[in-house]
Amino acid sequence: MGKSPLVASGRMLAAAVLAVLTSACSSLATRVPDVNISAPRMVVMPAYVEVFELNTSGETVFRPDWQAVAARNVETALERLIRANGARMFSEEDVGETKVRYSTFRRWTTVSMAEILDELDGRSNADHHSVGEWRFPFKLATWREALNADFALVVRFWDGFQSPDLVLLNMVSPARHRGKQTGVACVLDLRDGRVVWCDRTTSGYGDLRAPADAEKAVSRLLKSLSSP
Repeated sequence: MGKSPLVASGRMLAAAVLAVLTSACSSLATRVPDVNISAPRMVVMPAYVEVFELNTSGETVFRPDWQAVAARNVETALERLIRANGARMFSEEDVGETKVRYSTFRRWTTVSMAEILDELDGRSNADHHSVGEWRFPFKLATWREALNADFALVVRFWDGFQSPDLVLLNMVSPARHRGKQTGVACVLDLRDGRVVWCDRTTSGYGDLRAPADAEKAVSRLLKSLSSP
């Protein structure tokens, strides 16, 4: 006796749902296990910080005034933490005479970190197994020499706030739009250009415009970097 079309289609639907769930829950390895990241051999780029406000239409309004304060607080917290572990900050001028432009590296890390974040959060259909599959396309030997370092840490934060009107609207009706906080950090191996570690943190670390909250956010984001 043949299978009922309803049963067959039900099984197909169940298999499809399982595939979607498996894909959404797939794990991207966030550390390359055979690479020992040495803090004294690591330099840190100035952090990317974007601060914006959501209005009642769901539009994003960037706030450079808030961003300047948040960026300063993140930078202070980041420098304090990494110096305590033996790493150091670097600037565009430090690699100004090398073969790879600072802007090229910054642009590539911006795009790559967004891609990695999408995979970690299940928003991508890409099928990477490890962050080590992201590799900077140009040799960084001249950076390594100029900086006297083997690793570069890149940190990025997005901090979203609700406008006063949106706060009131969300109080009297189902929330339509909410600000979102996200931080992501990655380490690149300057010897071969691979990303060798990444992590992210989401809502709950407070307001980056407050120094104490910025310090908490940076500490939480980089916590797993010191873990084996």
